[in-house]
Amino acid sequence: PSMMAPPALPIHFTIILNTSDPIPEEIKPHIVEKFCREHGITSTSDLIFEAGRIAFAMTAQETPMPRHLIDPAEANTIPWVSLQIIDFLGDAERFKEAKDGLSGWSYSHN
Repeated sequence: PSMMAPPALPIHFTIILNTSDPIPEEIKPHIVEKFCREHGITSTSDLIFEAGRIAFAMTAQETPMPRHLIDPAEANTIPWVSLQIIDFLGDAERFKEAKDGLSGWSYSHN
């Protein structure tokens, strides 16, 4: 769910791309548009598409859980890698759980 107060869009999306390579500026909008089209996202705002510090936690899940490290002090205390991040607010009927306040780690859409 979005942490922003209404009228901000209700869902916070963070997509971590498995690459540290720079993405050409002319390609970025096409990647976001494809993701939105495939997942029925009807509105977006506050888009950030850049390299970011990502740490991975080993949990009971099958795959390591990524976390975007925003605080530089925290990044100095744990290992991380630089990966491309797409971060934005959006709205979509398909993600009812997020609108109800559940985090993306609480459920799965396959």
